[in-house]
Amino acid sequence: MRKLMITLVAAAATTAGIAAGLQASARASTNGDGRLQATFTSSAVSVTPKLGMVELIITGTGTVRGFGAATEVVGVVEDRAVSPCGAGGASHSAQRRIVMKGGVLALHEAGMTCITASGPQARAAYRVDGQASTGIFAGARGTGHVTVNVTTGHETLSGTLILASVSHPTAASPHANAPNREERRRVRERLVLPATVHRLRQAWACALTPPASPAA
Repeated sequence: MRKLMITLVAAAATTAGIAAGLQASARASTNGDGRLQATFTSSAVSVTPKLGMVELIITGTGTVRGFGAATEVVGVVEDRAVSPCGAGGASHSAQRRIVMKGGVLALHEAGMTCITASGPQARAAYRVDGQASTGIFAGARGTGHVTVNVTTGHETLSGTLILASVSHPTAASPHANAPNREERRRVRERLVLPATVHRLRQAWACALTPPASPAA
């Protein structure tokens, strides 16, 4: 009986570990859902005007959906001598560095700041720099948009973020080999869980089989 209990406890522990692993994998996969959704509250820590250009260094804190809390540093160059949207505006380019638990995500941005009825508003398009990014973001790609309420410092980023770990493009089709998260989960369950159930059944069978009678 003691041997049976040890066997069952070991099998139960194995099952619990597998279940925890599957749950953790499912949680992690939501981080690679192909979207970048983030909000920050930022402020300028350095402003350097010269020859109609203004160099700004901006820092902020916020959250990135699927990755949690984040901080950012943004280097911006505004050309106030060129205003695509009227007086008081400016064109600008920026390099954004978002620091998260899993690594650093680098973005290149270009856009404009316009004067509106609610105050200056900045809009830009971003492109993920996978080569400059680190950690789980190394090799990532994606594009999207950034909006900034200059008065309040509220920033919103929305677009795509394709992690290299879940992207395996081919020449014929960029998404032909991209694995489906739900399908991967089902495969793991089909391969791992039945084996665990089989071991439990074997343990019960051994426990219920009476010991052989000694030979006469």
